[in-house]
Amino acid sequence: MLPPQVLCLSALAAKKLIADRLRQPPYTESVTSSASPTLGRLPAGQTLLLDADDTLWENNIYFERAIASFISYLNHREFTPKQVRGHLNQVEHATIAANGYGLKSFHQSLIRCFEQLTDAPLTSEKHDRIVSFADAIAAGKSFAQIVRELTKKFPADMVDQAIKHLIDRLHAKGALRFLDLEISGPVELMPGVFCEAAGAHTEGSMNIHVHTAEGVATICGDVLYDLNDQLVEPFRQNNDGEPQTTGNHGMSKRAEKAAIKKVLANARFILPVHDRPAKVESGAVVARLQDSVPGPIVQTLPKRNWFPA
Repeated sequence: MLPPQVLCLSALAAKKLIADRLRQPPYTESVTSSASPTLGRLPAGQTLLLDADDTLWENNIYFERAIASFISYLNHREFTPKQVRGHLNQVEHATIAANGYGLKSFHQSLIRCFEQLTDAPLTSEKHDRIVSFADAIAAGKSFAQIVRELTKKFPADMVDQAIKHLIDRLHAKGALRFLDLEISGPVELMPGVFCEAAGAHTEGSMNIHVHTAEGVATICGDVLYDLNDQLVEPFRQNNDGEPQTTGNHGMSKRAEKAAIKKVLANARFILPVHDRPAKVESGAVVARLQDSVPGPIVQTLPKRNWFPA
């Protein structure tokens, strides 16, 4: 099993961190271990937070909310919400192939799905209403808004104390370590846990390699989005062993493909952010897993006719 103290967390998890802190007794332990200034001897049960990039880890929920709002607004008389979602997935597949990723593309997908599933005319009022579901994604929440939400649930002084506690911990000696992995190469954070530059998606993205009894499990973030459409049956790829890229990366396409192949060549298990884990043999996905790595093997997911954002 992956060590319980290894947790991948994006920067937008501040709300949860503060809320969790408010529910805990006062912190009295030492910030660092006196046994060693390195991370190799963390106290049992202490959590290691890794910001491996990026905000999409938290933002997906906003896309899901937008889709749920759209389906509810459509309120189709014949199709179930699941069927409407399936059709929207197909529309997104075509839209992304033509226009790429982004909020504008998502706007178009919602509008086209509405037009294809209803005979009602698309008035300007309906158009603006549908677009508003997608626009809500970009609105996001500032840190100040998050704090205001928390003060509705907890006394303001408690929220202030919790925030101060977290900030003080971040500035305590030995609490943070910045990794220049592109220059330094892989870094061992603790026995069996290594960080390595991913060389994919965005500059600074990292892979986290965890050594298990059954082989290396690599938490690969956004190097891979969808294992079925990128690896099992690569979308629009004819060459043997050639993966499909996400189409959402700041590197060259060649570098992106090389990064994917590197993960497959060195990991026994791969754990992407947007999909379920998989087991790898000889550079190919041979099985899918659920919530435990290593863990029970499940059937390969059914082939889908869409390529998700």
